[in-house]
Amino acid sequence: MTAATFNAYRLPGLFLAELEADSEWWHCYELKSPLYDAGPLSTNPGSKNRFALVNGVPPGTLARPSYYIGQTERSALFETILRHNNPDPNGDVRLRPDQLANRGLVQLRLKTPMPVIMLHRPMRDRLGITPDDPLDATIDLLTRTSVYAATHEFAGSLDAQCRADPTVSSGLPALMWTSRQINTDLVAVLFTPPNDDDVWEVGPTIVLDTDAGRDRINAALAAGRMQLAGDLDFTLPPGAGP
Repeated sequence: MTAATFNAYRLPGLFLAELEADSEWWHCYELKSPLYDAGPLSTNPGSKNRFALVNGVPPGTLARPSYYIGQTERSALFETILRHNNPDPNGDVRLRPDQLANRGLVQLRLKTPMPVIMLHRPMRDRLGITPDDPLDATIDLLTRTSVYAATHEFAGSLDAQCRADPTVSSGLPALMWTSRQINTDLVAVLFTPPNDDDVWEVGPTIVLDTDAGRDRINAALAAGRMQLAGDLDFTLPPGAGP
């Protein structure tokens, strides 16, 4: 890690908040994966999504499995399945058939408090970041950008800062921010094990490529005055994909 990268993303202070016990969250996941044992509590060992910890980014960072959650069913869907699908002027949203294949949605209840660094306002104040601090604008950009490389730099730098801080001593436990898609919701990426039945109570899986799954997607879209357009089994014209 270069000094320039570390200093650019270094938080003025570290404050570990908590995800509260009994809080409820939603998670979208692959039903099967050739890369790892897939399941509602499986972590992704090679994630390159927002704020993932990626090997060597910045230099010295070690990848750690990630687990993404949303505060509501809607934010969990919009941050995964629906994040690249823009409606037309009539509010119609079209999905490729493969977007729902092999995907499940599940509700979770956290059984025990979990440490997290919260990047949203007003919690940003606890990190020593004032509204006129350049880092404030940087974090706003990182939580909105669709180019994730800089978010990996930030997460890796923060992981190193946590390890170097005697009040934390371990790596970055989790990050939380305001959803880019649903700005009334919070979303998070978790790095702290264990991710098992002692930590989470897991509800039944909703398979998205079913009538029940499509109903959930339509309900999420309807809250924004959007709707699925016609049958999901269609072929997009060349160049029309997300």
